[in-house]
Amino acid sequence: MGLLHTDGPSRPSPEQGAETRNCSAVVVTTGDPREPEVVQEIKIRGRTLTSSYEEEREALQEAAKWIETNTRAVDNKVMICTDSQSLVEAISNSSKDTENIRSSLNRAGAYTIIQWVPRHVSIPGNEMADKLANEAANSREEEPKMVSLSRAESCIKRTMKDGDPSHHRIAAVYSNHSRARDKKAIKTRKDAVLLARLRSGHCMASQRTRT
Repeated sequence: MGLLHTDGPSRPSPEQGAETRNCSAVVVTTGDPREPEVVQEIKIRGRTLTSSYEEEREALQEAAKWIETNTRAVDNKVMICTDSQSLVEAISNSSKDTENIRSSLNRAGAYTIIQWVPRHVSIPGNEMADKLANEAANSREEEPKMVSLSRAESCIKRTMKDGDPSHHRIAAVYSNHSRARDKKAIKTRKDAVLLARLRSGHCMASQRTRT
């Protein structure tokens, strides 16, 4: 059985005041897992804004592509080892963001097992993948990948916060405001906008109704 070990650690991001060094890696091995023989190493430079999940997914996607292209180089039975439990669950639940991984594996001729393994427990293949990922993080040979839309949106939501109301009337209205209650009661954005206008005392044009 061929064994592919993946790793995609995420380093500190710019908003945390540190240089970003994101990366992912795949180590393809054969033979005894205790003394594996390396078939190929794949290093992938990551994104400037990212998460461990995204980088782990990138590594597993590369592993799936390798299996699709090189099935005969290992065996008709392959195992991918990852230390990302959330990624394994996402694939098991057919999450939309793992669709490319599942498509590659479905096209491959090999019977593939995706196995979660705990990190830093002295599994040789995983240790090699971790070392390779660190090398990829420190490399400056490739430009970082483009930031994904979902990560950009997450960063914007986290950094862009509404300040306290400056107008005295609006401040008085929102002094006892409960975000939790609004979240439970308001079902649509249209209703949220209407409620905000009512609270702020903005004039609204009358709406015509059909008869």
